[in-house]
Amino acid sequence: MTIIPNFLITGILAIIVGLFIIIWAYAFIDRKYGAWILMLLSIMLLLTGGGIAPVFLAVFASTTAGRINKPLIWWHKHLPINLCNLFSRLWPWSLVSFVLLSLIMLEIAIFGYPLMWLFDSSTTHNLLWIISYLFLLFIPFTILTAFAYDIRKKANSEGGINV
Repeated sequence: MTIIPNFLITGILAIIVGLFIIIWAYAFIDRKYGAWILMLLSIMLLLTGGGIAPVFLAVFASTTAGRINKPLIWWHKHLPINLCNLFSRLWPWSLVSFVLLSLIMLEIAIFGYPLMWLFDSSTTHNLLWIISYLFLLFIPFTILTAFAYDIRKKANSEGGINV
C-alpha cells in the first residue's frame, strides 16, 4: 500500500522512514510524546509502502512505550504474585523467542526455506500463516512478561521484597 505512484521512490521512502523508526525507537521513545511519534512514523511507513505488519507492531510498541517511566499500578494489582514471578523469569526467553520467530518468519516469507525443501508452495504458505498467528500471540505475551519483570525488579529495589 502506498500513496506514491513510483515504485523506486516508494522503496526509497519506505527505507528512509523505516530507518527513522529504528532511530526513534532506539533513542527517543522515552520522551514525552515518543510513543505518539512512533505511531505516526509507522503510519507514514504504511503510506510509503512499508506494509501493514509494522502498523500492528507499532500499536503494541506505542501502547507499551506509553508506560515508560510510569508506575504499573494496574498490572501490579491484577497480576497474581506467582504468575508475576513466573512471567518475570520468562521475560528474557520470551524476548529471544519473539525475535527468533520474527527472523524465521521473515526468512520463510522471502526465501521459503527450509519449508520449501519439505512442502509445496501452498503448504508452505499455509504454515507461514500459522506461524504469523503464533507471532501475533507472542507480541502481547512478551509485553506481559516485560511488565512482570519490571514489577518484580521495582519491588526488589524498593525493599528487597520478593514479589
